[in-house]
Amino acid sequence: MKRLLHTLFFISMVLTSTLANAQQQDEKAGKILDDFVLKTRNAPGFESTFLFTVVDLKDDSESSFQGSFFMKGEQYFVEAEQMDIYFDGETQWNYLPDVNEVNITEPESLEEQASYFDNPTRFFRIYKDDFFYTYVGEDVRKSKPVHVLDLYPKLLDKSFSRIRLVVEKGTFLLASAQIFGKDGIHYLLEILTMESRPIDDALFRFDPSSHPGVEIIDLR
Repeated sequence: MKRLLHTLFFISMVLTSTLANAQQQDEKAGKILDDFVLKTRNAPGFESTFLFTVVDLKDDSESSFQGSFFMKGEQYFVEAEQMDIYFDGETQWNYLPDVNEVNITEPESLEEQASYFDNPTRFFRIYKDDFFYTYVGEDVRKSKPVHVLDLYPKLLDKSFSRIRLVVEKGTFLLASAQIFGKDGIHYLLEILTMESRPIDDALFRFDPSSHPGVEIIDLR
């Protein structure tokens, strides 16, 4: 689930052959990333539906599921098959509908978090500091022209080697993100629909009254 959250705002070339060129930040890729981040941060909120696919090259298997994602500033809500995740900027609720259980935590501040896997909105603060990025080229996805960007972590001890972002030309909305894991497991997030609109803050907080009999596990 952490991989899913991160892949919403990021997620072929071989790292060893392209890292030398990526050391000098690609100005075109940087401008597109800046426009993408500006578009996202200035919106009143986003509602999207997605298809999340996990490909395991080791055993040649693939699994996928659909879900919904809502974001507003530092707040987000993910509605998926096995878990709903609420975050209001301070408190996080992980709700398991199958067992009617919710776990409550208070993640570290965005500045203190060691990994952007802990919070998908953190990407918008650290992408320039934590990644080398390069412009791969233009393409067409679902009849729409797109930009293709590759991001490489500056610290090579990360669990992934590369993130590929596909951003729509003109709108600078995310079309897809793919994380290439060093363990042979790749994660692909495809945006099916996306709408910019105001979102009530209440959506990002778990309401126990809407889930009678819920077991609350407070880990704060």
